[in-house]
Amino acid sequence: MIEETEILIIDCPFCKAGMGTLVRGQLFVSGDDEGNEPFKVSLVQCPKCKAALVGLEQMEFGVFEDPKRVWPLPPVRLNWKIPMKIRHSLEESHRCLKKRELYRKRSDVGSSVGGLSQAFYSSDDGSSKRDQRASHAENH
Repeated sequence: MIEETEILIIDCPFCKAGMGTLVRGQLFVSGDDEGNEPFKVSLVQCPKCKAALVGLEQMEFGVFEDPKRVWPLPPVRLNWKIPMKIRHSLEESHRCLKKRELYRKRSDVGSSVGGLSQAFYSSDDGSSKRDQRASHAENH
């Protein structure tokens, strides 16, 4: 049963409000014998623009995680192959861009790009793949 005052913090993609949304309906899905964890799906309403939003709360280690908006316009999900440190930096940069805090996090954007370059475009000896191609061309 939903309490009249139950709220979830889900960002509204329309008015950009990052406040508590009013829960209008909820569905709890229990886990099963195949290892699927329980989860909750909530229909919520933005208190500012009155838009309908759907949030998902997944259970991790017996506790429900913070709700994530799954409809409409779900937030960008980064590929799991991106190293955790770089992923966190990219997520922080994205949050700042959404809040228009560009002046505060320019260094994070720089470190994100630098980290991606190092992780995906460097070899084990520290040289870039571009340097390796140039060296290979000179030797052949």
